[in-house]
Amino acid sequence: MRGYRDNLLKMIAGLEHAARPADLILSGHVHKNFECRLFWEPSVSKFRIAHEFYTENPAVYYHSYDSILEGDGKFNVPSINSSHIGYLENLSKSSIRRLHVQVTEEAEINEAPQEGGSGVWSIRTKPYPMTLNSQQNRARCEWWWQQVRPLLIQTAPLGPSDYLRSSEHQPDFRGCRVVTAEDDIIQKVNYVTLVGINEYLSQSHDGTVSPLVAGGGGMLRRD
Repeated sequence: MRGYRDNLLKMIAGLEHAARPADLILSGHVHKNFECRLFWEPSVSKFRIAHEFYTENPAVYYHSYDSILEGDGKFNVPSINSSHIGYLENLSKSSIRRLHVQVTEEAEINEAPQEGGSGVWSIRTKPYPMTLNSQQNRARCEWWWQQVRPLLIQTAPLGPSDYLRSSEHQPDFRGCRVVTAEDDIIQKVNYVTLVGINEYLSQSHDGTVSPLVAGGGGMLRRD
């Protein structure tokens, strides 16, 4: 893709060398639980990217960050040399707080961060109301893809990841996605976490299908 990024994105979006936009693009490299739409903005001749929980809503998501610096009018960025590095690092630590993100219907619009026990800050956000997995039949799924495509998604890996190396205690999204296509339409994309898989396999089952609770859940059969 290096050197041909715009060509590839235009093909994905159905602008060049494709009869229509792609429905679903599965990408790696960064390996996060991330979903975004890609669309072309003719007025500025650029791509726009929109991030949401398009396929299903997780209960929690990666931490966000909030600046608690007070505004003081115009700010001129000085030339930075080695003597400024320590000052900037201390300023960052004292002025930016980490926010745990909870996805819930109880959240209010523009809700402010709240401080909980042990000085842990959190913020709530409303779920995406029109997920793929909430569509009730093939016709609705086909309509959904017409509104959303192309959809690009990443999945946190099953193996070593930032989750294991980071000291930030981010939510554990290591796992896989189960994509269900029927009648030439993708009708479900379920996120199944490694935690959910291990919990399921540690129990005895009779071969029946059982839901796994992971961002929104998934299906696993053990025969």
